[in-house]
Amino acid sequence: MIFGSVIARLYADARRGLDKDTLSGGHDMNRFGAFRLSVLFMLSSTMLAGLPESSTGEQKSAANADLPALIDEIAVELVNVDVVAVDRDGQPLRGLTQDDFELRVSGRPATITAFAEIEPAPIGEHAAASLEGAETAELISASPGDLPYLLVLVDGQQMLPPTKSRLVGDVIASMDTLLERSRGMMVATLGRRLQIDQTLARDPRLLESVLRDVAARGPVARATPNQLLRRIEQGVPAVGDEQAMARAMAEARTLMADIQSTAAQQRYDATVVGSQLHELIESLATLGGRTCVLLISEGLVTTPTEVALNMWMTKYDVFSQEIGVRSVEDELGRLSAGTAINDVIESAASNRVTFYVMAGNDSGIRAGGAETRSSAVFDAQVRALTDPKDSLRELARSTGGDFALSPDQAGHLLDSMISDLGHYYSLAFDPRTVADRNNRVRVRLRDRKGQVRHLQRFRRKTQEQVLSERAFAALHFDVVENPIGLAVELGQRSVVQPAAEALDPDRDRRVGRRPARKESVGRDRAHRKRREPRVMQTVKLRVPISALTLLPDAENHTGQMSLLVTARSDDDRRSPPVRATIPLVIPNAELLQSMSRRAGAQIDIELSPGSNKIAVALRDDVARTIATVNLVVDA
Repeated sequence: MIFGSVIARLYADARRGLDKDTLSGGHDMNRFGAFRLSVLFMLSSTMLAGLPESSTGEQKSAANADLPALIDEIAVELVNVDVVAVDRDGQPLRGLTQDDFELRVSGRPATITAFAEIEPAPIGEHAAASLEGAETAELISASPGDLPYLLVLVDGQQMLPPTKSRLVGDVIASMDTLLERSRGMMVATLGRRLQIDQTLARDPRLLESVLRDVAARGPVARATPNQLLRRIEQGVPAVGDEQAMARAMAEARTLMADIQSTAAQQRYDATVVGSQLHELIESLATLGGRTCVLLISEGLVTTPTEVALNMWMTKYDVFSQEIGVRSVEDELGRLSAGTAINDVIESAASNRVTFYVMAGNDSGIRAGGAETRSSAVFDAQVRALTDPKDSLRELARSTGGDFALSPDQAGHLLDSMISDLGHYYSLAFDPRTVADRNNRVRVRLRDRKGQVRHLQRFRRKTQEQVLSERAFAALHFDVVENPIGLAVELGQRSVVQPAAEALDPDRDRRVGRRPARKESVGRDRAHRKRREPRVMQTVKLRVPISALTLLPDAENHTGQMSLLVTARSDDDRRSPPVRATIPLVIPNAELLQSMSRRAGAQIDIELSPGSNKIAVALRDDVARTIATVNLVVDA
């Protein structure tokens, strides 16, 4: 039996520090995310050149029949569960063994495949000084793999500068200890757009300056739901003669329209923030290892205007059928933003991202001046029923972190976070034993002598999600890797002028069409964008064919590449991502000559005016190797 080519590849992911010790449970297991061994046995007519010259075409065909092309892939992908175990006083429990833990996934017992107690050594003063000015890539490669990354994420939607300054001041006071316990710190802001204020750095003076600048920014003003609740409370009651009932009917209709509009706006805000968080988490995933996010926020309202709907139904239930409101549950189901926070939790859990959340007391601050407050009891009840901080509790608990819901608790939270960074356990299980794609994870101590915190959900990643992660990491954090020699060039640029109807803001009114209320949310913003000329940039890609993995058949060698291109402007405006699948078909007779050639493709992507960063992620779909490249261009 003649083998023309035997290719054995061990895909060791350097970003995650993968190693074969994953299978044996070595003490460096916390660095491991997946272990993959692919063996490809490939034989084609072009590889039979070593046969004797007397071999006929029939003999070659027989050889092909005896030795068919075979792909045998053995994949062991372990899922890490980072567990913080503390006693009743909140002190770390050291010296626990694998037998002390019980792991369940989706309610079923799961075998702990690998186990380690992790107690990273802090970065010393000399090493810290040498890394202060290092770039992101240098910090990733030079820092100890046991240490996590830190991200301070500030919500710019609601929190006032005085509250942000106080909480950020607590973070700055703990800066030195946080940097000792991490590979470095990043800073980002949530708002109308995700803004990366500082990529990975270790310079405390630089980080302090960036944090103070972020804290000084004002919030994005929103109308308060409390004003709407007050209007319902003081509205015309549905009692009296026919004329009084008519007035009440008109009042009820107006209030319901305002409730739906306010709920749609809140849902839109929550969805935008959830999308930003999801994208940020995908960006962090490519860094490898564990990431701890310190979120400074007032939270998200995941069930918008629930109290207003209940108050309206209590007061105007007699008009509900005529106005078209069937029940509070139906309206909430249509307007709920709960899926946004659930997606964030599942994405965080799948990427070893733990949230620690700090909140202030600004949940009631809004634009439009001071509110009329006739009843302190009424306002207290409203805050209790519409508390957006519920989402913060859920985010911290479900990802294994902790929370402080008032500035007075911020110091305790930071102490807890520092303790968690210095000691935790890492458990791993084989997800192939779990049938579901979305799973609940539960860890407990068998003798119940302490408490544990850990990620509570797990979602398997698709290959498309992995490709997106790499592209976002290149876009936001300049984390690029190019193992297959991907070359990117800029081609022709064109400007597309807006269509005539996009320049007419009153077109809908003039043609007699009234947009649905849910369409009005963000409509003005979308209209402004449509009025701007679009800059279309051609991006040309070249990849050496010799760097790609091709599979043989009777006549051709075939492969496939998947491509994702995205861009972001200096003012953090994102371009719509462009995806493409590129098939490769090379006749066997041309294979040897093709090894010195490049496979090419080109796509067009929309850019915003000004300076833009373009990120390209390309995957060899056979070998599952991903290359990322980024470049800056002025549009």
